Amino acid sequence: MWGGVRDPGDRGEQNTFTRWCNEHLKCVQKRIANLQADLADGLRLIALLEVLSQKKLGRKYNQRPTFRQMQLENVSVALEFLEHQFTSHWLVPARLEG
Repeated sequence: MWGGVRDPGDRGEQNTFTRWCNEHLKCVQKRIANLQADLADGLRLIALLEVLSQKKLGRKYNQRPTFRQMQLENVSVALEFLEHQFTSHWLVPARLEG
């Protein structure tokens, strides 16, 4: 569980994932201290996806998400980007043999 760590092993996984994210975010001068809080507005999540994919998101997003609705829109933009990347590049349709 990412928000409140229940299992001591979860804390280690959370720290490992946070360090991995920060390693990738260094090149865009961003950092994650708390996964739940820092990914909530979608900005660092979008930055991470752009770094990992080496592509810019094809859609505009809220650069300064002051309201919860704006934050949720940013997270939605990130998820749509992932969905598009997954379905267009990684998913190979099964060949039907007759």
